Amino acid sequence: MARPLPRMPGLPELLRIFNVRAKKKLSQNFILHQPCADKFVRAAGDLRDRVVVEIGGGPGSLTRAILEAARREGLAAYGPLAMTLIFQREYGERLFAPPNSLHRAKISAFVQQYCNVSPGYLLPRNVFVPEPRVDTMVVHLESKPEPPAVDPAVFEDVLRHLFTTPRRLLRNGMQPLLGVATCAEADDVMAAHLPWFDRDNCRPKSVHNDQLTDLALLVQQMRPVPPPQ
Repeated sequence: MARPLPRMPGLPELLRIFNVRAKKKLSQNFILHQPCADKFVRAAGDLRDRVVVEIGGGPGSLTRAILEAARREGLAAYGPLAMTLIFQREYGERLFAPPNSLHRAKISAFVQQYCNVSPGYLLPRNVFVPEPRVDTMVVHLESKPEPPAVDPAVFEDVLRHLFTTPRRLLRNGMQPLLGVATCAEADDVMAAHLPWFDRDNCRPKSVHNDQLTDLALLVQQMRPVPPPQ
């Protein structure tokens, strides 16, 4: 599973970090008590479908309250998205690396599961100030309108187990996921359910994303259904 993001600093902490102070000569007074800001925003009514203009953003207490009151749809609600991003060259090459390539990694399979990825161009170091020690590249990603119908948490779990040892055979990573006692049993289960499976040659770095999806669906099928609460 993905690790949770670190705690967002509180407003007093941010003011200390960036040495921001209210200036009396500008008649500035900051609201740092978040419950007070939340109550003020609630007084404006339902903001989920409204355009909100905050005048004089200040340190962000009202901004946070407005964001909490906004509709929470996520980017997926707006359909396929195109993203053009800049990465360190080594990381960017991993994003579009095909099976059997030198740069193929867990992040390759994960990103390609949900996006069509294509390389852009290299950026030389001397266009940045200060100049970095590594090369940079542009990568274009476009989200797939209909990603494979597999539980994302299960898919990520499969990737985590397989790419821990990417050069070993699939049986090593799949054995605990399939709930069997030995790697040989894992081979037997995959051979019985997956027509493409070759127990002597299939390794994490060589399988395609549709095959990784098959593995995740197999894990879903083999896992016991939790009892109703």
